Amino acid sequence: HAPITMARKPAPPPPPPSSIRATSKKPAKPVAPSYPNGSFGIGGALESISPIFRVHEISSWRQHIEFLWNFLRTDFQVNANTSCDTHVHLSRAGGYSLADLKQICQSIIHFEPAFEALLPEDRLSNEYARSNWLDNANFGHRNLSRKQSIAVIQRASSMRELVLLMNPDHDKMFGWNFLYNLEPRGLV
Repeated sequence: HAPITMARKPAPPPPPPSSIRATSKKPAKPVAPSYPNGSFGIGGALESISPIFRVHEISSWRQHIEFLWNFLRTDFQVNANTSCDTHVHLSRAGGYSLADLKQICQSIIHFEPAFEALLPEDRLSNEYARSNWLDNANFGHRNLSRKQSIAVIQRASSMRELVLLMNPDHDKMFGWNFLYNLEPRGLV
């Protein structure tokens, strides 16, 4: 959630990519509400939820993200702090098979140092994005090595068992949340 302060600028935002323009004959003119500086009407934080982006060779997801940030930078002063975060949901048409999800989980454990090298320092100790290996009662708390943890993942015999290895006690406060795989929509 990125705190956003309202500092209206006179320049209009650039037009959206054709794939996200309104299709009505009469385009609507957005009118920005007036809120006290720093409040945005919701206590200073903003959560933006995108449509589902399909990833393929001619996908326009990048243009959608660029448009959002261009709009925000044009019309608002965006300030980041240690409470800011970004999360992304990944899904596959038809869901994940147990074998696919095992490989994803094993990769997360194996490559965790590489992922952490990309994160800001404040994020490394964030209680909402704990390590799926070190901070996990099934792995790090049992002093299992990465190799041993990967072997435990390989032995999981059901989707439920695998998900609860990665998110023990249905706890979603890890860097990677697999709990949606207990539901039909199957997200990571």
